[in-house]
Formats: sequence, structure tokens, C-alpha cells
Amino acid sequence: MYRTLEAHGAEAIAPRLLDVIHLGATALLFLEWVRPVCAWPWRDVNAAGQVLVRLARLHQGPWKTGTEEGMLWAYDHALHQAGQATLETLQRVVREQGAVQWQAAVPMTTRLVAALSEIRGVLLAASPHAVWIHGDMHPGNVIMRRGAAGVEPVLLDWARARPGSALEDVSAWVQSLGHWEPQARRLHDTLVRLYLLTRGLEPVLSRDFRRLYWVAGACNALAGALQYHLMTFAHARTPTQQVKTRTMVQKWLRVIRRADASWRAG
Repeated sequence: MYRTLEAHGAEAIAPRLLDVIHLGATALLFLEWVRPVCAWPWRDVNAAGQVLVRLARLHQGPWKTGTEEGMLWAYDHALHQAGQATLETLQRVVREQGAVQWQAAVPMTTRLVAALSEIRGVLLAASPHAVWIHGDMHPGNVIMRRGAAGVEPVLLDWARARPGSALEDVSAWVQSLGHWEPQARRLHDTLVRLYLLTRGLEPVLSRDFRRLYWVAGACNALAGALQYHLMTFAHARTPTQQVKTRTMVQKWLRVIRRADASWRAG
């Protein structure tokens, strides 16, 4: 992906790839060090919007290098495995941690995990053409740096880049940021519309669009985000840690709840 972006003049989206050393089946990537303008720029909702503009640039591709086959991976299978692991972790936390308040989320999560293959098919069919997505959008994977055009976002950690639905990236970014920043949560729809406008699409959040948006969010939750916070909650040692991690689990379960309701409504 780093070489592909550079070949198409879009290298500013990611750190520059300086070198690669292959050691058997392992590859060591040497990347440009990116100096952030500040540790947490996301209190400014305009910065969050700039990230969506960057994502629109990424999704508008196409990125052609002749190496697409080598960049593909069996993501549907990996997602199902991650979803099943998330469900088992949720059941274990409810059973062993006494988190009975999350018991109602178990059947919702069970239904979504069972439907993941169909959900992915619907998401991909809704796109006019396949797009390359970053695949792991959250505040920890974006840095704002000072570039030639001013302060601009740089996307980090491209290990999960793949063909997919643009809504996977959009929902991951807007939802995960909203979990931390109240202003981003309040301006949720405004941020989503900014992305659509940048793509040249109608900025209308119709019922069908929201259905796709929330099930894309469920795919992100089941890909690892929800399991991470469940495990962090299970290992919390202080009341402060427990409150913080419980809050994050509840926010991701809200995504699951919205996705389950949207999916079942058809």
C-alpha cells in the first residue's frame, strides 16, 4: 500500500516507505518518522473533518500497481473468526465478571456474527466499484502534521488495508472518535455528510444509508474493537479503570444494538 500510494502521487496520506528488509517470511518496514503538531488534536472537529477528506481521497482510487493479488487476504474468514472470538469473550465476561447488564447484547451479537458473510456481501454490493480501504481507522492511527499545504492528517498502520466498503472506514473513524470526543459525537451526521460531499455524493443520510452505515460499524466492532475493550475491562484492576473500560464497552455495544436493529428491519 505504501508503494502504491507513492506511485500515484498520494504519498502524503501515509508515512513514506524508506526501505524494506526481508528476513525469511518476515518483512521489516522502515518508515518516515512523522512529527505530530500535538498529542491530541481531535478536540477540534475541523481536524476530524480533514481526516474524512483524506479518506475520500483514498477511496476515490483506483490504486493499480499490478500487485493486487499479493495484497489480498481472506478477510471474510478472518472477520468471522474475530466475530466468533468477540462473542465468546462477551459471554465469558458476562458469566465470570458478573456483567449482567450486557447479557441482552449476547443474542444481538450472536445474530450479527451469524450474518457477517451476508452483511459483507450487502456492503460490497452497495458500492459502485470496489475501493481500497485503510481498514483500521481510529484516533490512535492518525497523526496531524505540518506539511507543505499546512496542517494535514497522516494515516498510520496500514496492515489491515484491503478492498472493502468505504463505510467501514467512515463508520470506524466517526464512531471511534465520538466515543472520546463529545463534540464529534454531537456533529456525527455533519461529519458523515462532509465525507459524502467530498466524494461528490448526495449528502443524504437515508434509511438505507443508515442501515449500511450501522452494519459497517458492527463489522468494525466484531473485527476486534469490542473484544479489545471487553478484555481490558476483564483485566481492570482499579475502580477508575473499570469505569473507563466499562464505558467503552457500552459505547461499542450501542453500535451492535443499532446494527442489529437496522439489519433485522431490512
